[in-house]
Amino acid sequence: MLLLSGCIGNKEINISIANISTEKPKYTQNELIKIYVDVYASADIKNATLHVYGIESGQRQNLIDTNLNINLTKGINKFNFSVNAPRCTRGCGARYFPGDYALYANVSYANKEKNISVSDMKTTNVNLY
Repeated sequence: MLLLSGCIGNKEINISIANISTEKPKYTQNELIKIYVDVYASADIKNATLHVYGIESGQRQNLIDTNLNINLTKGINKFNFSVNAPRCTRGCGARYFPGDYALYANVSYANKEKNISVSDMKTTNVNLY
């Protein structure tokens, strides 16, 4: 677990992606992908951002791209959500290329008034077939 830290007052804060995983390792076109992300926080943090993205197309666009505004409590925070697997992977001209694709989770928190900026990222692979 990589910890990146900042301080609120005299209290150091750490956040990190403890885990990113999917319900199963392989998915077909349009199949529901269940994504699980565990975020560690050393303190309660309000207004953080969880960005889950990946399965890059041939044009280098993320076919999955979800931003969530989250509040974290001290310890492990679990976030579960679902997205549909893309119906195509190369420009969406109905072409589908099976293979392993990266799926990323990034958690970040910034407070300009207190000059704090912390973030962490982790990746997993999803196989489309």
